[in-house]
Amino acid sequence: MTEHTEFNNKIIYLSTKDVIKVLQNKFGVKTPITVSMKRDGVIKKIELGIKLSTIDKKWITDKYSELST
Repeated sequence: MTEHTEFNNKIIYLSTKDVIKVLQNKFGVKTPITVSMKRDGVIKKIELGIKLSTIDKKWITDKYSELST
């Protein structure tokens, strides 16, 4: 038996609705928001219908670390 180290992505969200609700609380309910998730519950992509500041982009990537801009 070989020894090894394994890391798995444990970031799982219940649904896209949960993520959208968090984003609506931050950016407003009238902001167009699209969230795509992989089958395993990891966020694949977030699209917002507004131009974000650098601070807001950082907030999203800090909150959802599996994303990049």
